[in-house]
Amino acid sequence: MRRTTTTQNRFTTFITNWWANSRIFSGFVRRPAGGLCLALLVLLSCDDNISEIGFKNPNRDFSVIAKEFTIPTKVFLVDSLPTSYGYTVSPSNGTLTRGESRFLVGTADDPRFGKSTAIAYTPYYAANYPSTNTSAKFQKLSITLIFDYYWAGEKSGSEQQFEVYELTDSMLTYVPHYANQSTPYGRLLGTATHTVNPIDFDQNIIDNTDPDVTKHIIDSVNIVLDPSLGQALLDAAMDTVGNHEQDYNYFYKFRRKFKGLAFVSPNSNKIVGFNPAHTKTRMVLDYKIDTSKYQLLFRIEPSQQQVSAAEYSVYTEIRSDRSGTPLAALPSKYVDWEPSDGNRYIQAGTGIVTKLDFSEVYDYFKNIPLKALSVAELRIETDQQDQAPKAFVLRALKSNNRNLSASTQYTDAANDPFTDVDANVVTKHLVYKYDANWDKPFFRVEAAGDNGGLFLLSQLSNSGTAVYTGYLTNFLEQELTNNETDILRYFALVPQTPDIARGVNGFYFPADKIKLKIYYKPWFRRITE
Repeated sequence: MRRTTTTQNRFTTFITNWWANSRIFSGFVRRPAGGLCLALLVLLSCDDNISEIGFKNPNRDFSVIAKEFTIPTKVFLVDSLPTSYGYTVSPSNGTLTRGESRFLVGTADDPRFGKSTAIAYTPYYAANYPSTNTSAKFQKLSITLIFDYYWAGEKSGSEQQFEVYELTDSMLTYVPHYANQSTPYGRLLGTATHTVNPIDFDQNIIDNTDPDVTKHIIDSVNIVLDPSLGQALLDAAMDTVGNHEQDYNYFYKFRRKFKGLAFVSPNSNKIVGFNPAHTKTRMVLDYKIDTSKYQLLFRIEPSQQQVSAAEYSVYTEIRSDRSGTPLAALPSKYVDWEPSDGNRYIQAGTGIVTKLDFSEVYDYFKNIPLKALSVAELRIETDQQDQAPKAFVLRALKSNNRNLSASTQYTDAANDPFTDVDANVVTKHLVYKYDANWDKPFFRVEAAGDNGGLFLLSQLSNSGTAVYTGYLTNFLEQELTNNETDILRYFALVPQTPDIARGVNGFYFPADKIKLKIYYKPWFRRITE
């Protein structure tokens, strides 16, 4: 009597993985990054229809099967993008982490995404101690803003006007602020013009990668401010009666009178970025005592007078006008939407993202009991777009389009609640770990890439055709071991370069141009007895 059984052939599994330089552990095949190129070269020789490695092998135990999926997508709008620059504090261990230091000013118009306008708001604090004397004479007050060479909008160089206004309400600095917020401002304090040339900005970024920092190019705009504000600041600095010095030196008291500044660029055709953390981004008050010259310095960074506490300073409001564009009918936040032109859209700053649904991928593999993924490549091909983001990350979503969290509430021995990493999430999924303590920020669930770092769908080329690729082999292989209820099905494709809250760069692609191609090997062979 003949009987056919199926058993795992671990030797075959090992042999068929030689080309990927794999190592087997815990029931999975993990690929070091160094073997990826060799793996791709071999796979490119495959015939997808017969699924063989370079030649037609009669032994099906060595088959590599190629399967391509068109990933279903929708567009939706997210809320509350935090644009504040400052320090966040880890709830688990109190570690302070400084965020990205960029604020945006100006207007950029795009035929697909509409008009985006950026206005920045900031408090400021006294950064040095004054030389006090009743005979101190005010000379000049000015502010210098250092460009970080980010730009978006019109490609040609042009004169751009920058205006500084006085805030009429103080900002809370212990909470972050968002792109959809604003702070009221009143009188105009000063204005200046500066030539903004995107070609020069791009070249400066390249030149400033030189290890010799003395060769770095610094560009700035300097704005002379209203003398009445300067005199008021000098008077506060010189007031030593009683405990009045505290009104100047202690930020929480200082901001009650000197509430802050707003930066506007009216009638502009570009949005530009400034670096608030640069040592030369500062407000300077010149004064004299007799014939001696002195300066008072004011910074728009967090004061750091709040010990071991979160603190924020400058933030950017981003306003959008999508009328007359394909996005004019974009519904309210977190609602799935399919644009009528068949494209999918993503834009930093305004909260437009594309949602990916991997359900079809998991459904396909659920009837293949054990499998080893050789390569899983996510790929987008579309039209060349000069100002598109350079890279995207995959951020896990709940079914209602809200971000999935990697943290949760626990109760300590004293029955007090505290927040820490959700072990149930980080042990089941290959989530990128920002640092050893999950401090930045551990509430995000973002896919890890095959190189062990953050998964990036990166721009491979952008000449004639824009091509983005990224590898999810290990991440998906881990997901396929989870119960169906634990699998991460939905992801937002989120701009990473620039960060979703640090630019207004947009990207679009046809819905059928996002592909996931997986090469995999069944781990079973047939033995006839």
